[in-house]
Amino acid sequence: MTAEAKPSAVVFDFDGTLVDSMSVFLNVYTKAILALGGPDLTTADIVGAFHAGSSSEVLSHFLGRVATAADLECFYSFAVDAATSVRSFDGVPEMLSALAASDISVGLFTGATRRTTELLIESCGIAQQFAAVVTGDEVSTPKPAPEGLLLVCSHLGVPTRAVAYVGDSQLDVDCARAAGCLAVVALWGRGSGEVRDADAAAETPSAVLELVGVQAR
Repeated sequence: MTAEAKPSAVVFDFDGTLVDSMSVFLNVYTKAILALGGPDLTTADIVGAFHAGSSSEVLSHFLGRVATAADLECFYSFAVDAATSVRSFDGVPEMLSALAASDISVGLFTGATRRTTELLIESCGIAQQFAAVVTGDEVSTPKPAPEGLLLVCSHLGVPTRAVAYVGDSQLDVDCARAAGCLAVVALWGRGSGEVRDADAAAETPSAVLELVGVQAR
């Protein structure tokens, strides 16, 4: 995408991109799975299963059975306790405020469930900044499949070629490419290892504003 054709919408990944929740929620998974009779896992084990999809699918993967409503309630009980320790990355609230005050549409597509996402965006004070939110339990195929990202673009009323998808992982880059969006890797969290083939890289949240031509407030 050239400077003459800047994105008219930005869609964000959530965990590891907007909020520093990855380590907190990896521990939520390990505690919940152990409490439900599953194996004693490392956080690396959990990361390796994120491709399975939403929280229900990740729990099912490790429990060796379909996660029940009671299993999810156990997971959420740990999540509620952990949510108070989750914070937005430095510069993220200011970036979102600047985008919201501009003519750039802002969306969110995360592999997390609606319940977890709403819990965290409320606790971090950024719930009002998104015109459209799609979560992992609202799509049939998880990242890197483009279903969820395409759905957000549809809700925003913006063609995918005019959308930048900002995320911190290879799954996010591959999802953006599959959807026909600009793939932007967020480097400020530094938590997801090497990411290849992104169209652009943002060292800081303010770099996202530069990408779309919005002045910091």
